[in-house]
Amino acid sequence: MAHRFEPPMPELARYRFEHRTRNSEQDDGNKENSTSDLAKYVKAAAPNATRMQVSHGEYPVARGKKYWESMQMFMNAYYRPSGTLIMELDSHYLIPDDGIEMTVHMSSLSFVWNECSNDALKLMKLQCSTLQEVTIHSIDTDDLSSLLLDDNGTVVTYPYLLNLTLDGQAGMEVTNRLEFEDAVPFPRLVKLNANIIYPFGDDVLFRGNSGSLEELSLNFDYATATIINRANVFTPGKYKKLKTVDIRSFIEDIDNCDKQVKHHMKLLQGVASTTKKLLIRDIDISQSFLEILPKSRLFKDIHTLCLNEIHLGLVDILEILTALSALQFLESGLVELVATTNSIGIHDLDTLCRKYSMINKCFYKWRVPQESIISVESGAQYAVILAMLCPRFRIIQLPDQHKPEYFEKVKHYMNGPYFLKYPNVQNRLLSIKSEYDCCV
Repeated sequence: MAHRFEPPMPELARYRFEHRTRNSEQDDGNKENSTSDLAKYVKAAAPNATRMQVSHGEYPVARGKKYWESMQMFMNAYYRPSGTLIMELDSHYLIPDDGIEMTVHMSSLSFVWNECSNDALKLMKLQCSTLQEVTIHSIDTDDLSSLLLDDNGTVVTYPYLLNLTLDGQAGMEVTNRLEFEDAVPFPRLVKLNANIIYPFGDDVLFRGNSGSLEELSLNFDYATATIINRANVFTPGKYKKLKTVDIRSFIEDIDNCDKQVKHHMKLLQGVASTTKKLLIRDIDISQSFLEILPKSRLFKDIHTLCLNEIHLGLVDILEILTALSALQFLESGLVELVATTNSIGIHDLDTLCRKYSMINKCFYKWRVPQESIISVESGAQYAVILAMLCPRFRIIQLPDQHKPEYFEKVKHYMNGPYFLKYPNVQNRLLSIKSEYDCCV
């Protein structure tokens, strides 16, 4: 396997390579020599790299002692005594045989669940003392006991793990929920994403990290919601650093839908005092959230709100802006405004200005999801109304297909006789066209 030598790149921190074997029957010795050559090449080309992405193409790799030792040589090209290695693996893993000592410490591990996943979990446990980030995609089993247990049945602790993502597959059934009494496997967790899968019978993922957790993303069923609430995981004031909460839900038992929504609302109310960014990706939870919002001061510090599965009308918007005085950014669908003429009703606007004038001095942007359907006329009218009521409001970011027309419609409405006496509003809405054209 020949490599073209290039001058050293000491500033390079990330380096990606793909090791392909043309003949899947190639003997291990050639593979080992090939990898050794590659190690020398990378060490010369990128001596300061700290991230390694390993891909072995379509063929499984050998896992013998010599092969692993040659891979160790490659990994050593990245190793710095003062730092750790970030390693991303494809579907074929390099797991050392028993008795082979690892000399490189990994800080990050990401892999897709498949028939080799037990080996990947073994690698996780070997590196548990240095890992800071773990991502497991497409989990199709609830048997994740080996994530937390070693071969002797002792709980494995990940003392420096900051980010954990467990990404399950839709439709999988959890039947094997293990409990871990008093175990604290993730004491410093900062970011937790449990998507569809929570294969534990207690609150083990949340223990010991109430003082460190800052971002939480949960997508779970009624059974999991019941477990978490029974353990009183999210009691008010417990998570003092939690700033971002992303809540989704999937309904397996329609009879328990109302109970499941109540569980989610209990969770939201428990973390409301510190939450700054709230994403709700469920129509029933969104509706319950909107129902309690006018009567609650719990969510007063939220500056970003995303309600992706719901469409809001003008009254809904004004109620949200009244209740959330710190809100700066909102994302949701919009209900079409009924327009019988080619301009906004002046009488209605006068009434709105008297009732809601300056209701929110922070709100500046609304984004409509790409998949939402709304006319550019309604989007422009919403923009004008909100600009009249909110002194910082600047833009409604509509789906891409409406960008060319949006400012023309806004300008059309602002040129009406009623709005000419508000040049500051017109300037706010029209002065950011170049910024809007670049929005994604």
